[in-house]
Amino acid sequence: MNTGRQHLDGNRWAGCNLQRIAVVGTSCAGKSTLSRELAGILGQRHVELDHLYWGPNWTPKPEEEFELLLEEAVAHARWVVDGNYSTRQDAVLRRATTVIWLNYPFVTVFRRALFRSIRRALFAEELFSGNRETFAKSFFSKESIIWWVITTYGRRLRQYRKLREENRFPQLEWVELCTPRQAERFLREIGCVGKAKQEKEVATMGSECSCGCGEAKKILVKVEWQVPGIKCEGCAQSLTTALEGVAGVLVEEVNVEKRRVVVSYNAALTSEGELKEAFGKAGFPVTSIGGG
Repeated sequence: MNTGRQHLDGNRWAGCNLQRIAVVGTSCAGKSTLSRELAGILGQRHVELDHLYWGPNWTPKPEEEFELLLEEAVAHARWVVDGNYSTRQDAVLRRATTVIWLNYPFVTVFRRALFRSIRRALFAEELFSGNRETFAKSFFSKESIIWWVITTYGRRLRQYRKLREENRFPQLEWVELCTPRQAERFLREIGCVGKAKQEKEVATMGSECSCGCGEAKKILVKVEWQVPGIKCEGCAQSLTTALEGVAGVLVEEVNVEKRRVVVSYNAALTSEGELKEAFGKAGFPVTSIGGG
């Protein structure tokens, strides 16, 4: 039986199939944060199921639309998907190669839920489809995320333990991370293996030396862009998807708080002008550029 693994050796992770990764765990464990960082390290598409599911005013999108969006997302060759959504989880796990389970202690998750809810309400952070959390919604309603964490924590634990033990998806490799410190170490060690590999692929992709030796040119340029229009995680995901559609581009960082995007690109395959055009088409004009 394919049981969960907790190895944190960089060499072992190098042999892990990280093409399509499903990040799961109880609400407020930090799935989206880890997924976004991991997708950046690996140069893969990040898909947040909440972004696909929610429409304006916290109204769920029609079931048919959500299902179609999900099918389109997992049809890609490489991705990192985060979220639970039990009724649609099979569609993700059938295609996934690895599951990363954030199995943190309840105290850790509850603390994160509390601080996250306060921060989002206090600063009116824009989330999916322009939605925002409020103190009333987060703390004094039947839809309170705090209450949701309290009432679903044990159920999620049993759900993922059973899913792993049943082995319904035998192709999956399970990575169980039990503390935030383990998650940080995992990201560091994946970064040592994965980021270098992705940068090499982008740097050498599709351009051979003119002398006929068959060696690929390495013309990798890193730039930092200031993009005021990035105001939420949905914006970050939309922009990342648009930029990754440009040949030879690796999106290294999309920082919503600082309105900053860091991109590496192969100058033999694309240009700064084409990248700027891609920003504009995605609806996020660039105000300043810095070389790296």
